[in-house]
Parts: sequence; structure tokens; C-alpha cells
Amino acid sequence: MQLRKSLKALEKFAAKFSRRSQSCQLCQQVDDERSAQQALVSSEQKFRALAEHSPDIIARYDLQCRVLYINPQFEKVLDTSGEVLGKTPMELNLGGYYDEYQAKAEAVIRTGQSDEMELSVLDDGENFSYYHVRFVSEFGPDGEIVGALAIGRNITKQHRVERLLLNLSNSIPGVLTAVRHRPGGGVNVVYASLGLRDLFGLDFEEVKDGASDLLARIHPEDLPSLIQVIDVAARTMTIFCHEYRVNHPTRGEVWVESRTTPVREADGRIIWYSCSSDITERRRLQNALAERERQFRTLAENAPDKIIRHDSETRLLYINPVLERTLKLTTEQVEGKRTDELFPQSRIMRDYQDVLAQVIATGKPANFEMIGKLPGSSRASYDLIRLVPELDQYGQVTGAIAIGRDYTEQKRLEQELRRREREFRTLAENLPDIIVRYDRDYRRIYLNPAYAREVGIPLARIWNKTPAEIWKPLIPCEEYMDWLKRVMVTGEPGHILLEWNAPDGGRVSYDTRAVAEYDGEGQVIGALAIGHNITEIKATERHLEESRAQLRALTAKREKDREEERKRIGREIHDELGQLLSVLRLNVTTLDFRFGDANPDLRDKAQKMVSVMDRAILMVRDLATRLRPVMLSSGIVSALEWMVKEYTESTGIVCELHVSNDDFPLDESRAIEVFRIIQESLTNVLRHSGADRVDITLRNEAGVCKVDVQDNGKGFDPARVGRRGSLGIIGMQERTLGLNGTLDIIQAESGGMVLKLRIPIEEQDETCLELGRRCQQRRSTDILIKE
Repeated sequence: MQLRKSLKALEKFAAKFSRRSQSCQLCQQVDDERSAQQALVSSEQKFRALAEHSPDIIARYDLQCRVLYINPQFEKVLDTSGEVLGKTPMELNLGGYYDEYQAKAEAVIRTGQSDEMELSVLDDGENFSYYHVRFVSEFGPDGEIVGALAIGRNITKQHRVERLLLNLSNSIPGVLTAVRHRPGGGVNVVYASLGLRDLFGLDFEEVKDGASDLLARIHPEDLPSLIQVIDVAARTMTIFCHEYRVNHPTRGEVWVESRTTPVREADGRIIWYSCSSDITERRRLQNALAERERQFRTLAENAPDKIIRHDSETRLLYINPVLERTLKLTTEQVEGKRTDELFPQSRIMRDYQDVLAQVIATGKPANFEMIGKLPGSSRASYDLIRLVPELDQYGQVTGAIAIGRDYTEQKRLEQELRRREREFRTLAENLPDIIVRYDRDYRRIYLNPAYAREVGIPLARIWNKTPAEIWKPLIPCEEYMDWLKRVMVTGEPGHILLEWNAPDGGRVSYDTRAVAEYDGEGQVIGALAIGHNITEIKATERHLEESRAQLRALTAKREKDREEERKRIGREIHDELGQLLSVLRLNVTTLDFRFGDANPDLRDKAQKMVSVMDRAILMVRDLATRLRPVMLSSGIVSALEWMVKEYTESTGIVCELHVSNDDFPLDESRAIEVFRIIQESLTNVLRHSGADRVDITLRNEAGVCKVDVQDNGKGFDPARVGRRGSLGIIGMQERTLGLNGTLDIIQAESGGMVLKLRIPIEEQDETCLELGRRCQQRRSTDILIKE
């Protein structure tokens, strides 16, 4: 329309100059311009014919980027009913990317350089159409820019396919890349999916202009082999698959597998299409599998057991060296064969094959006992074979492993154990002694017939019961359980006396010895108790104790009678003989007084007789004192002080008495016994020790009179006490037993011997006396047994 206006203006201008009859030159000029205008109109008509029927969107803009023309296709895309001519893209207020669209058009008008962009248009309110728009400058006759032309091609289908491919490539594990390799050298990354960040730690923008950063992430040890593979593939144009390591900035070392296809383009360049995936976990599993296989081989090669590997068809895959030596066959010789094919005549091999097939079919392990003959021997060999199915990652049976353990020796030991058990039972069931076996929970797990016979309880009732459940002996069950526990815990044998009342009213006595029982590893598994009948021995002991008690009572009475006799004799000697000697001395003195002056011989005789009588009186007094010291009437301390003084004066041995206090309320009979014991000990020191000093210590502690007699002599072996020739010591022990006390003779630390006497100061009740007598009777019995 604007061109038509221009043509009319030119026609008017030509008519004006025509009317004025301008020069021919001007007319010629007008003719030229008219021809040009006609050519322009013709060109415009052709352009419009092309633009009107083009599937592309076409628009023309003036220098102010106002619309001069849009073709019908563009009008359809814009879907606007208003006037668009003379308006800018922004004034149309179409939204979308038209701000960028106008900016690019203005830049083309301003610079004269073409540009392009992708335009998205919302066509139906929901879906977008995509156009690839190219902007070019339009020039006038003088070469000046007069506007811009925009041509847009619909790429919606291509865009959707590209988006689908992009989403697909980004959803595929790993990364898809396209790398262009130019013949003159150098590469650039044409495309890379989002997985590039996860696999290499890089974005597409970082590698699109060059692959140096990408190659830098490949492990230095793996890069040379990768380059070599690429060079070979570039020469042969073959697909390759290669594994290598990538040093990821955050994940560390990552294993990558790339499958690459080279494609040569028309210009000679090579473009590499690669699919790379993370195989770190796969490599770990492969390494773990290789390590497990190595461990299996190491174990199988060095295990003492026989090991076989079968496939799902029961064919042999592997046998370890132990089985190779046993069969005298190698893995290569048996591989791929079945056991029943190797040993067709062996029935037990056929049975093994059946069990193997069942394990593979059911997926459940099984045991198989194989009995054969040892090479070069008639003795049977025993192998216990454990068959276990092998499963893949899906739980499907892929084969089976058989592990055979030679338990010939174990079988022999079991047979030997059964034989020994029969011998034990034969011996135990015919012994007169009672035998009981206990487990760790103190249950009776074996009792011989003698036990039921002697105890009177049926075996069925007492078997598998603890003593706490059924108990007959007289001692408390807790005491027996503690004793049994001590045997099991310490492992040391123990003795205990078990007694119970017999049906006839008597008492049955069994000396019971228990020992711990051990398993093959040295662990205590129970205890064995053996009881020996000592009823007659205990009866004899009781009779012996009664006899000893009677003998001791008789001895005590004899000693008491002797003390009374000594007391009586001493009193008579002191009173009767002493008085007679005194009267006789008085008479001789009177005779000397009356007749001595007249008869010197008589006086001399009389004086000699007086001297002899004085010595006799002293001897009488000393004899009376020795028979029974008068000082005992004043207490044990006074008597011992007199004894110490007399002992020192008569023997020359230093003797000292040490008394803690003066309160020793011993009655006369007990004081005499203590006095006689100390007197006997001093006599032994004088006769046997060779000592030059004796210390006597007397203490009263908690109602107990404690006496220590210690010398510094050569000493002797206390174990010899009670042997023949030591009647003095036996006498002291008997006196001590009569006082319900204890007497010990031990070696002193500083040399010499120490006699320790301990007696109660006051008489004890009958129970304590009886217990003391029993204790001392046992000790006396032990001494006599030694003799």
C-alpha cells in the first residue's frame, strides 16, 4: 500500500515536470525511476506471493521496530483480531519471549548483523509451539539499513523429540555424551546429559568448549590405556567398551564403564557417542567375589577335609588336593563328570549321587555318611559329608558343595568309649562299693545296683534326681552339696563320711571319695563318687574310743588317787616323821646339855647326831614338798614360782616365769594337773634339749589358761611325738585330755621348742566335754596308728 502511494506521488511529480516541459534528461531520469519502481513492485509482489503461502512465520519491521508486514501464518500464530501494523512486538503485549524478540530485532536494525532465537508461543492455552526465528537486516538502494526481516520456522515436533530424548538421556543411569573429534586435532563436547555431574563432577557448560577438564578427572594410571583404545577405534571405526577410574571431587575414586560408538561425518570429523555408567558397586562386588573365590580356594586347598563342588547337573567342578590324593585323580580328570560315572560299580557312590540330586532339587542341605576301606588296609574308614546348596543372587540353586570330614579316629574313639563304658558298668555293677555319677547340675546320672541295695531306695526313683530332692544320710544335705561343689570347682578329690540308719536299728557308714570328671577339652562335666563300706571299722573305732575313754577315766582316777596318796604320804611324813625327828633331836640336845660337860665324848657324839637329825628333818620337808607342794594351796602362780626357783638352783639352767596377771582361779585338781605338765616339760628340757634357758609364760585370756614353755635348745622333729620312748609327752597329752584342753609341741622360730598348753579355767558342760574328748580321742588314735 505504501509502495502504491509512492508510485502515485512519482506519477504526479512526472506529470508536473511534463507540463512544465522539462528537459529530456529529466524525462529520462523519470523513466529510469519508473522502471525501478516497477521492478520494486514486481519484487514486492513476488515477496508477498512467497510470504503469503509460506508455512514459516514472516514479519517486516521499520527502523523503529514497528510492524510493516506479517504474513498470514504469523497472523494465525498471533491469533489477534486487532490491527498489528505500526506496532512494536512489545506493544502487542503478547507476553512470552517477545521482550527478547524485540531486543534481538532492534539489535539487528542497529548493527546490521543477523541473529537468531527460539520463540515459544502458547497456541491453545495449554500447549506451546516452538519456532526457530532468524533476524536479518533490510537495506535500501544506497545500502543503508531500512528495517529488519524476521523469518521463523516451526520446530515444535523437533523440539518435542529433542525434549523427549533429553528427558530420556537424563533418566538413564550414568551419562550420555557426544564428543566431536576433528581431524586436525582437538575435541569439544557436543552434548552431555545431567549424569555428567554425578559421574565426573562436571557440568556441560564446563566441557562444551573442550574435553581437557573431562580427561583430567580420569585416573592417571588409566588414562594411557583409554587413549590407546580411542586411537585404535578411530583407525578401525569399531565400537569399544572400556573400564577406567575417575577421581571425583566429592565421591573419591569412581569406577566408570563407557561403551562408545564412533561415527564419521561428511567433513571427515569423528563424533563419539558414549554411554557411561557407574560400576563402582559392580567392581566392589567383583572384587569381593574374587576375594571370596580366593578365600575359598585357599581354604579348600589347605583344609584337612575333602571338598567337592558340583554344578546344577550334579557334575563335578572341583575337588581339593586332599580328595585328589585320596582318589588318586586330579580336578581336570573328574571335571564335568558325575560321581556315579566315575565309580559305576560303587553302590555307596550311587547313594551319594541320589542325596546330591535331592539337595540340588530341594535346595535343602543334607548329611551323608560314607563308609569305605582305607587304601592298603582292611580297616573301615568313615567320612561324614555335609552337602550344602549354592544359590545365586536370586536364590536359585546353581550347584552344591560337599564337605567330607574323616572321622575314622572319632569313630574308633567312640567304639573304644563304648567298650570302656561297658567295662566300667561291668565293674561298677559287680562292686560291693556304691558308685554314683553326678552331672554339673548335681543330678545323679548313674547309680550302680549296690547303691540301691545299701541305701534302700529304688534306682528308678532316685535316678536323675539331686541330693536335695532325695536324701537319706544323717549329715545335712547342704553340707554334702557344698562338698560336692567344692570337688567340681577345684578339681581336687575329696573325702566325706556318709552314715544312715539301717533297718535293723544299726548305723551304716560309708567312706565316700569323689573325683571330678573331665571332657576331652579338660572341662569339668561332673563328679564320680565311690563309697566304701566301713561300718565294721567305724564300729571297731567306737569300741576303741569307748575303751580309750574307760582307760582314760581309769588313768585319771589313778592319777587322782596317786595325788591323794602323795598328799597323804607327804602329810604323814611331814607330820609324823617330822615330829618324831624333832622330838629325837630335842632329846639328844637335852642329853648333851645334862651330861656333855662331864663327858666330852658324849657331847661330840650328841652334836653329830643333832647335825644328822637336822639334815634328816630337811630331807623330810623336801620330800613332803616334792610329793605335794604346799604352795599349791596358795594358787598355781605361787607353786610355779617355787618350781622355777628350785629348778634353777638344782640344774643351773636359767628359768623365768612370766605371768600376765595374778587372776588364775583354777581349782586344786586342775592346778595340780597344770603343775605336773609343766614339771614334766622342764624334766624333758633338762634331759634332751641341751638348753641353758627356759621361759614359762602364763596367761588368762577369755577364760582360757594359756601356758607356753619355750627353751633355746637344739629342738627335735615334732613328727616324732607319740613314738615309742616318748611316754612323758604321752602322759602330758593324757593329762591335757582330762582337762579338755589342747597340747601342741612345735619348733620355735628362734630355735628350740615351744610347748603350748591351752585349758579352760572352769569346768565345761557335758556337751563341750564330750566334743573335746572325741576330738582328743581321734588325735590319740592317730598317734597310736603312727606307732
